[in-house]
Amino acid sequence: MKRVARQLDLALTPFEALQRPARAVDLAGVTECLREKDPALLDHSHRVAFFADLLAQRLQLPEGMVGQVRTGAFLHDVGKLGVAHGILLKPGKLDASQLREMRRHPVLGARMLRDLSLPRGVVAGVLHHHEWWDGSGYPDGLSAGQIPLAARIITVCDAFDSMNSHRPYRRALSRQTIFDEFQSFTGRQFEPYLVDAFLRILETGVCDPPLLPASSSGGCRAPVHPGRRLRYGVQ
Repeated sequence: MKRVARQLDLALTPFEALQRPARAVDLAGVTECLREKDPALLDHSHRVAFFADLLAQRLQLPEGMVGQVRTGAFLHDVGKLGVAHGILLKPGKLDASQLREMRRHPVLGARMLRDLSLPRGVVAGVLHHHEWWDGSGYPDGLSAGQIPLAARIITVCDAFDSMNSHRPYRRALSRQTIFDEFQSFTGRQFEPYLVDAFLRILETGVCDPPLLPASSSGGCRAPVHPGRRLRYGVQ
């Protein structure tokens, strides 16, 4: 951790470091902070950014927006730097108070990124990536078109990586099981059009980079809803 502090010339904790002025921190520094917090969290962030970039390009978004989606996807869990290790790395089910703490991470992340003067589209993607299409997500209970497009894209890609990655308590799900899960939650958690576009990407095989195994800590847990889990242990 001291090595990271020297690199950033800031406080000794990554959470404090990321709340400092933008000129003091770049994405390389953020990467170091995520690696120090939990390598599995960094691996997850890279993969979600990879998938989000594919989906944004599939949608033929303007180049600048593709870049914002990709950056927001990489940083979507940066607020977990402010979540206690015991909660972040717990392999089992979170209790009510732990779940409340975990659910703070989108707000914490957005606050950090605003302080870093990142584009609004990036901040919005981070803040709202746990909103649900039907309005039952968090932190603001947005629904459908109220949810920024970047966040809707990140939601799909985050869920895919959660299901497609090995965890301490289960293996990665089969591709058919993942397809079934997306179909089950389309129109509830996910925008139908985005799910259709993403499943078409999956069918091409281009979305199959080598899996980076989750650490034994389970640190890339990705809660998808305050009171309802996807099946098969995706949180």
